[in-house]
Amino acid sequence: MPLKQYLSAKRIAHAKAQLQAGESVTDTAFSLGFCTVSHFIVVFKRITGMTPSDYKRRTPARKAAEPFAPQGDEE
Repeated sequence: MPLKQYLSAKRIAHAKAQLQAGESVTDTAFSLGFCTVSHFIVVFKRITGMTPSDYKRRTPARKAAEPFAPQGDEE
């Protein structure tokens, strides 16, 4: 897989998680480094087969992942 395709796939995987967590399409696009929302939509649709808005409607919402907090040793 060419590097450009790999990076696009990784960015879209992150976009899916952000969209499921309730983030807006616009905020997701800009947080992942897309210069325009329309370019983000084109790339998202090319990879997933649906627009980001359709993806948000069709997938159940998830809570954002909480940061890992190591637990102390319990004895």
